[in-house]
Amino acid sequence: MVLTAAILGFFTLTLQTDVARAQSVTFYLFIVAELTNAVNCRSEYNSIFKVGFFTSKAMIVAILVSLGLTALLFVPGSILGTLFGIVPLELFEYLYGIIIVAIVIGSVELLKLFFRRKMKLRSTEKI
Repeated sequence: MVLTAAILGFFTLTLQTDVARAQSVTFYLFIVAELTNAVNCRSEYNSIFKVGFFTSKAMIVAILVSLGLTALLFVPGSILGTLFGIVPLELFEYLYGIIIVAIVIGSVELLKLFFRRKMKLRSTEKI
């Protein structure tokens, strides 16, 4: 819910300048959120900081391919960008992605912490 509110907030903020730009920012932020979520959810219970960001070569390749295709979308004058109606973003709009990454990692890590504590409580109750 926090992620949705943040992305809608960035959409609303950018909408003041241009609808196409707001849609492009929103599309970019959803891409960043999904890629971050894919990396963060490799383990259901263990923290990404414990599992490691770079422990799965297949995941690294998938992320790099996805980032490459995303870059092709947002390069000014690209065929893919034109095909999808993408407006090239300003540097500060790319920085919104950092906030989205922090929200995704923070919320999933809190959820994992909750599940680990819940599992620990269940294991001590059975004894």
